[in-house]
Amino acid sequence: MGEPHLAGFEVLDLIAESDHTEVWRARHQILGTEHALKRLRRFVDPALHDALQHEGLLHARVRHPNVVRLTDVRRDEQGHLVLVMDYVRGMSLADYLDRTGAPSRGQALKLWRALVRGVRALHTQRIVHRDLKPENVMLAMEGRTATPKIMDFGLAKYLERSDDAEGITISGAFRLLGTPEYMAPEQAVVAAAVDERADLFSLGCILYELLTGRVCFDAEETREALDAVRGERYVSPEQWVPDLPPHLVRLVHRLLQADREQRMASCDDVLDALGTR
Repeated sequence: MGEPHLAGFEVLDLIAESDHTEVWRARHQILGTEHALKRLRRFVDPALHDALQHEGLLHARVRHPNVVRLTDVRRDEQGHLVLVMDYVRGMSLADYLDRTGAPSRGQALKLWRALVRGVRALHTQRIVHRDLKPENVMLAMEGRTATPKIMDFGLAKYLERSDDAEGITISGAFRLLGTPEYMAPEQAVVAAAVDERADLFSLGCILYELLTGRVCFDAEETREALDAVRGERYVSPEQWVPDLPPHLVRLVHRLLQADREQRMASCDDVLDALGTR
């Protein structure tokens, strides 16, 4: 399809692409601000168009410093829907961990606490992200300060809509709804029936990785990862970090409960366990 042509924007370069979407960096021709433009890679199925619009509607409900801001939904010159977001200058949390390994404990908790607050903003709007992972967290860099920002609402679900069929998500009809290494076990069974606790499980996986520098449920095959998640088969974090405080070990275990009834129930509970909201 080539680059999008959107009135008022100068398209600079392609910065990301997946099976069905692509993201371009662009500059506003009057304001000089940089933005990320997300659109479908090809327009072959009206359901995908509806899914992208659904993503924009959910994303627009959330305004928080730890969530990438969606500023507009427009149509390009070909009539294709485009989501206009702030461009985050920095790197993903996944790239950061690949380059540096586990950060200091203080930095790890600072990043994770901010991430929890961002997720709480989603849950306040009755939105479950369903695909929280380091690849979907951008670190906005200002000097030596990194601010985590949640992105990619492609699998997000609005809890007030019991009729949110999986076909409404861009990925729902085409692949497993989520990333196995970070996905709550109930999501692999009935993705439409998950609630906020699915995101808390994913937050537990991210906390584990920030504290240890290792993926909690690392596996080469999807089935192997799903079995490990369901069986709570992971190396306890203090085995990797012997001086890890017991309250952080307990927090990880409480978040990674396979039975969601035994899992922590809200972001407020998590922040209380850390001693701050």
